[in-house]
Amino acid sequence: MLYNQFQPDEDRGAESFSNNQVDTANLPKAEQSEFIPLQKSYLYMVWVGNGISALILFVGTVVGIAFGGLWFKLDVLLLIILGYLIIVTLIFTTSYLGFRIKGYAIREHDIIYKTGWLWRKWIAIPFNRVQHCEIKKGPLEELFELSSLRVFTAGGSGSDLTIPGIPGETAASLKAYILKKTAVDEEE
Repeated sequence: MLYNQFQPDEDRGAESFSNNQVDTANLPKAEQSEFIPLQKSYLYMVWVGNGISALILFVGTVVGIAFGGLWFKLDVLLLIILGYLIIVTLIFTTSYLGFRIKGYAIREHDIIYKTGWLWRKWIAIPFNRVQHCEIKKGPLEELFELSSLRVFTAGGSGSDLTIPGIPGETAASLKAYILKKTAVDEEE
């Protein structure tokens, strides 16, 4: 019987399989790692991107007001402008609050990225799961001399971890280090 193969018996002994419980109090804690903050210029880059989006929204609003015939309804116009200013202020404030939290840490066996000012999130990728890495630079990143490091693991359709706002040289060094650690882990 197949079921009986997995039952401990006197011939095989009870030591053929063990699954001991791990004491969770002694596990390493990701949040206690020393995180490297993102470059301050990344915050400025995000603000520029938000500013461009806000400008497009403002132009769209002005065009909508002009074609909607609301120029002469001062109360509606002021309400729209007030709503716009509140939204823009919230966007810039949340960008700042989120930036203060973001950071990454390189440990012996993994890389960790933390984010989120309201809901905190830690992403840890073990080096032995990494398939490949890439460095990405968009137009704004190029302008601010920054890069994003993207780490891909097995089974994912997209990157599993993206660390934005790091200098190009640092991104290249991190990529080389991760790929070296991946190669060492594969050999072991």
